[in-house]
Amino acid sequence: MLILMDPSKFKASRDEIVEKIRKGFKIISMNMCDYETKEVFWSSDNCSNYHDSEEEIKAEMSKKLLSSKVVSREIKFYSEEKIQKLRLVQYVYFNDQIAETFQFKFGFVIPQSTNTWQQILDAAEEMIPADLLSGNLVVLTQFFDDETFICSSKFRIYYV
Repeated sequence: MLILMDPSKFKASRDEIVEKIRKGFKIISMNMCDYETKEVFWSSDNCSNYHDSEEEIKAEMSKKLLSSKVVSREIKFYSEEKIQKLRLVQYVYFNDQIAETFQFKFGFVIPQSTNTWQQILDAAEEMIPADLLSGNLVVLTQFFDDETFICSSKFRIYYV
């Protein structure tokens, strides 16, 4: 006798898939450097609290970053699950007002893979001085699978 099973019982719901993606997404390391000279202005290999945290993270960056024409941010991450359309949105707040918004697309992420993602940022023609920015600049970065929120991090930047 052949017994037919309902296939919907074997398929995970969208909420279950999203929760697996969230739990399996880990930022391993990050850095900011001059794109041309490769001089590193900030780096961190201790990124366990850099995603899905409500707390602001204090980041001390070299003032030299503000004189670079092109800055590179590199994020090394691991994903346990497949992500169809990884992207990030970054909001830069100065004195609690949105000053800039950036969007970057990575695309498909292979399950159980470690990836390095580099974003390139062109500097503004005139930069606000480091002493005015320091402690008043907050960077909120949100990761998405297409339109589905995965996680976020919030950094308060101090220039040293």
